[in-house]
Amino acid sequence: MVRRTLTMLAVSMLVAPSVTWAVPIKVDFTITATGAYYTDNTEEVRDSYNGYPIGTLGTGSFTFDDAVGDFVDIVDGLTANDLQFSWLGHMWDEGNARITRLSFDGLGNLRTWEIDAWIPDSDCNLSCVSNIGGPATDFFAFESGFGASGFLHEPDVQGWMSGSIEWSAHSMTVPEPATFALFALGLLAIGVRRSTGGERTNL
Repeated sequence: MVRRTLTMLAVSMLVAPSVTWAVPIKVDFTITATGAYYTDNTEEVRDSYNGYPIGTLGTGSFTFDDAVGDFVDIVDGLTANDLQFSWLGHMWDEGNARITRLSFDGLGNLRTWEIDAWIPDSDCNLSCVSNIGGPATDFFAFESGFGASGFLHEPDVQGWMSGSIEWSAHSMTVPEPATFALFALGLLAIGVRRSTGGERTNL
């Protein structure tokens, strides 16, 4: 029974190369605070926002499957496979942030992207950052194709912090179907050897 099951597994994995597998793409980025803007009737540009000075660094990354292709959704967004972002004393992950835009050039390289804080109860949810009030700390970060930047707004501090972004994207390695086939064949050999009490068996 073990031999039959493992044989079927090996055969199915040998057929698998004909199947197209989605490849995860990971975007890594850093953001540097460049401007603190206040809208408390002063429209003033200052050297810090909510105690964080110009130059404060943040880091982040997000991962999605290349099968998504060009994508725009500023209502519900797309939940990333993985997302981490930390800046100005706050952290986000795939549970409270969304991907809202993706586009690729003719060679398949990622050209534009956008991620946003996911705040369903806010009038300014995805692809939007308020400058006053709000139920939670808000942000969006994006690459427009002409430069990348980001913004963060605290609900109890009028205005926002802006930042410049440097980023890179790369495909993540996933096991090829043939690798799984070899693994299955290895299991088959082990199963046959055990079923014969360790004696050599011709496959």
